[in-house]
Amino acid sequence: MPLERSNACATIINDYLYMFGGFSEEGNLNTLYRLNLCTLKWRRMKPVVGRLEPLPCDKNVCWEYDEKFFLFGGYGPVPRVWNEDFTFQFLFDTSSHWHYVRGWNNQLVCYDPDTNQWEWPQQSGQIPSARAACAASKIGHHIFLFGGRMNRERMNDMYMLDMRTMRWTQIQPNNVEHVVRGRSWHTLTPVSDQMLVLYGGFSHDNQPLKDCWIFDTRSYTWREIVLPFEKPRFWHSATLSTFGEMLGGATKELISSYHRNPRYNHIFAKDMFTIKFQPQSLFRICLSTISANLQLSEQLFHILPIDLLEIVFKRCLTNHNRLRIKLQKNIVNSDTVHHDDDEQQMVIK
Repeated sequence: MPLERSNACATIINDYLYMFGGFSEEGNLNTLYRLNLCTLKWRRMKPVVGRLEPLPCDKNVCWEYDEKFFLFGGYGPVPRVWNEDFTFQFLFDTSSHWHYVRGWNNQLVCYDPDTNQWEWPQQSGQIPSARAACAASKIGHHIFLFGGRMNRERMNDMYMLDMRTMRWTQIQPNNVEHVVRGRSWHTLTPVSDQMLVLYGGFSHDNQPLKDCWIFDTRSYTWREIVLPFEKPRFWHSATLSTFGEMLGGATKELISSYHRNPRYNHIFAKDMFTIKFQPQSLFRICLSTISANLQLSEQLFHILPIDLLEIVFKRCLTNHNRLRIKLQKNIVNSDTVHHDDDEQQMVIK
């Protein structure tokens, strides 16, 4: 099992979740772990010795491309031995403690699961400066990277990396009248093959943000989305659901360095919310109706197709109705088995 940590990065490649780095009681890490999503068993990966490893760091970003694991940037300790072959930038954090001097970097490193090796791709163009706590998303063959922190600056720049040529381009928005505030600890989520959604983050004046923006990757324009609620978030996560929604939830106030102390538990948001980008389908409306009226609808579960029944069970499975749903599922499964046996017997006859 991996050590407990914060600010690690992770992404999925086939049936595995790869997780790199983070910050633990031992300091910054550069270990790579893999979680088998079928067996839920962890394994520490041990890449081939002799290849230059990534710097130990947290607050970096990662993505999958061509079934390889890529990571960029981060915040961590000074390299123990400086190599003239290093192709990345490292900027010292003058406010870090003297016994553990740290800083920001713009390393771009790749792990190839097939060869079990770290690789340092040759990159060109307008390479982003050293930074941490930025956000990145993949659309097609391109990676879009926004914001992040370096020293006291929280940036609002956007970069695009063409993964076929490994060339960076800094994107200049075409509608300069819509200026997005610089930030770190935000999310950048693809909601189509053209649109990215930027939500929340931590501002230059150390405040959690609650704004939501859509970036058009073809016209290079920003558009602010006015939401029916105000939910400041930073250090959160977001993903696009199959129903055209973005889910998220995390901290809602300034995080104290004493976050392990129970007295600071109130700063963490305990709710998860959705942002809908398309009208609900009839299927989704039916699911919501069933879950909202579970006591009335559970008597009809036995007439639902098995595939649909599994979706209903997953959606309705809460601590409050866990036992009742389990019993109902056993009854339905029992009925299904008997029905199959009858059919088999008819065939044999």
